[in-house]
Amino acid sequence: MHVATPPKFSALGFGTENSNLYADDLSSVIKAIGFRDPWPLMDNICATVGISTSGVKDDLTNFLRRRNQAAHNANARFDPSDVDQSARAAFATALCFDVIFSYCVATAKKVGSWSSTLLILRNPRFDFRFLDEGQDGRWRERTSVSARVYRTYQLEQDARRDAGSRARARSQVLILRDPTQQPRDWLILT
Repeated sequence: MHVATPPKFSALGFGTENSNLYADDLSSVIKAIGFRDPWPLMDNICATVGISTSGVKDDLTNFLRRRNQAAHNANARFDPSDVDQSARAAFATALCFDVIFSYCVATAKKVGSWSSTLLILRNPRFDFRFLDEGQDGRWRERTSVSARVYRTYQLEQDARRDAGSRARARSQVLILRDPTQQPRDWLILT
C-alpha cells in the first residue's frame, strides 16, 4: 500500500519529532508550564491517591521500552504481569498529567496573570475527594484518603453526581477507587 502524503501531527501535541515517546518528553512539557521537577510531583500524586509505584518515571520508562520492543519485534513475548504493569504505568501517568495541567489552567484562570500563576506552581496544592466502591457494591465518599465516610450511595451515578458537585465547589479531583482501594477512574470538574 502506498500512502500519498505522510501523516501529520497536531501542533499542540508533544513527542512528534521522534518515532518514539520518552519519559523526558513528558517531563519537558510539564517543566515548560512552570513546574520545576515533575517526577517527585507525580510520585506524590500517586502516593496521595493510592497508586503503588516504584516511581512514575521508572514505570513509564519501562512501559515505553516494552511498547517499543513489541512494535519492532513480532516475536516479542511479555509476561502478563508486564502487561498489567504497563497498564498501571499508563494510568498513573495519565492521571498525574491531567491533574497537573488542570491545576495549572485552573490556577491561571483564578489568578489572572501568568507571573502570579508561576509563583503558585512552585508549591502546588492538589486536593482530592474519594469515592470508594465497597464489597457490598455501595459507594462511600471520603474527603481524604483515610477520612471517615462522609456519605454512602447505593448507585455509582448518584455518587458521581453528588460527590462531583462537592468536588467542583472545592476545586478537588474526584478519585474513584475499586473495592481494593486502587484508583480506577478520576474526574476533574473545573
